[in-house]
Amino acid sequence: MKDIQMRTFETVGDAAMTAANMFKGPTFAGTFLKMDPRFREKIILCVSITNNCGVCGKVHTLVGLQAGLSEDDIQKLVTLYKKDYPKKEWLALRWARDWAVLRGETPTGKNAQAFEKAYAPEERDYIQKICRMMKMANYTSNYLFAVPYLEKETPEPRKGALSCLSGPVEGLLTNAVMTARCKAAQAAEAASDACAGFFSLNRCTA
Repeated sequence: MKDIQMRTFETVGDAAMTAANMFKGPTFAGTFLKMDPRFREKIILCVSITNNCGVCGKVHTLVGLQAGLSEDDIQKLVTLYKKDYPKKEWLALRWARDWAVLRGETPTGKNAQAFEKAYAPEERDYIQKICRMMKMANYTSNYLFAVPYLEKETPEPRKGALSCLSGPVEGLLTNAVMTARCKAAQAAEAASDACAGFFSLNRCTA
């Protein structure tokens, strides 16, 4: 997808401005406390996927699974099809993706206008705060490690400033995500078994 590109700082001034903008708006603590964890992680992952940041994407895959997102929820954030979401949620995710594509510039157009109507000013401030935080995190990770969230068919050499550490970092995160996925699958299976037992349902087996 053309929107998904590994973005990083273009100049020292860009890095300084990104860091300064991160502190605008609501406090970090207030933002995290006020936002629903599952919705917050969808916004975070949406921005990280758009910036093709493998480090942040894998870290927040872990956090997202712990917050209650499913594998399917996370995969759908790559394509971001409108049919996969309630209208209000899709507008926020679409706005976050457009914001990331524009490198932090405010999106315009029909979707952006609909987003502004769907969310109260305070809610929009929280969403933008998360986007600003993730721009700084994504750009820094991409600059240092250059680990992509979506790998090309032929993997490219890691060209980050700390590329010598990219392999260990990538391996550690991959193993952690696999462990979290196993735990999430086991929890889902346990919940399914509990429901089946509670309602005395017969489960279909192969």
